[in-house]
Amino acid sequence: MRAVSRLLFVPTLLSWPVLSHATVSFENTGTTSGWSSLYVERNGSVTDVSSPSYKGGTAYRCRQIFDSGYTGRYHSEARHGGDQARGQDRYYGFAFYIPANWQFVSQGYNIQQFIKEICPTGGGPTVMTHIDGDQISTRLTYGDPCNRQHTHFTNLGQVTAGVWHRVVIHGKWESNSTGIFQFWYDGALKVDRSNLATFPDTSSSLTGAYGLYANGWHDDGFMEGTQGTRDVYYDSVRIASSYAEADPAQWGGGTTPTATPTPMPAAAPMPKPQAKRARLVPRCTNSCPERAIS
Repeated sequence: MRAVSRLLFVPTLLSWPVLSHATVSFENTGTTSGWSSLYVERNGSVTDVSSPSYKGGTAYRCRQIFDSGYTGRYHSEARHGGDQARGQDRYYGFAFYIPANWQFVSQGYNIQQFIKEICPTGGGPTVMTHIDGDQISTRLTYGDPCNRQHTHFTNLGQVTAGVWHRVVIHGKWESNSTGIFQFWYDGALKVDRSNLATFPDTSSSLTGAYGLYANGWHDDGFMEGTQGTRDVYYDSVRIASSYAEADPAQWGGGTTPTATPTPMPAAAPMPKPQAKRARLVPRCTNSCPERAIS
């Protein structure tokens, strides 16, 4: 069966412009509005919900459904262009939640990445953050864009189902040995590297993808376990110039909220006030500028 991708372009109503006195360059309060695009493949979806939410009463749900007769990829992501480029020094924060009935398996599920084809022969993602088993993992990418090198950071902390978790990534993106890479999980610094290459040798700008990519289903060619529908919820996505501004727990000076109960499976999505409806555009093909790659 032929892979079909759907690319939804969304007006950037909720993105924050960079001002001379501001240090937050983008934020999203848990809604499908405000993104450069929503990238959805096969039977996946990206949907507004009212519960669970981290702060503010809304979140967006990224869902993918396994199809044994399908050989394509499984992205369901909210994407924002220009999030990673050489010479930038940025902090990226988001909160994510997996339902209480999440079945932990050894197969990985990507929950964040920077993505773009940076080599004419294919390939592109740099930093990729995964749920591997019940652990959070990430990676750093550098070197020749067509022969990328990766440093993997695994077993950085336990992922608990039915609880909101926070991730903050700090990157001083450089192709030489002047880069910095830091990774916080639930407020704890897990990776702290400096004086190293943190970005491929390219002038390309990559897109930030904050959503579910069930890459194990594609890469392995099968689904491990019995849970064929996977949901990951997102809230409080922000790009800023400091950890304090990017950390979801510190939005508005608040503290980390307690876990939110798992939503009822049939709960109807609640649209955000004054948000424009995403407009469906022609189906994405292999010539799409943000073609799915891994």
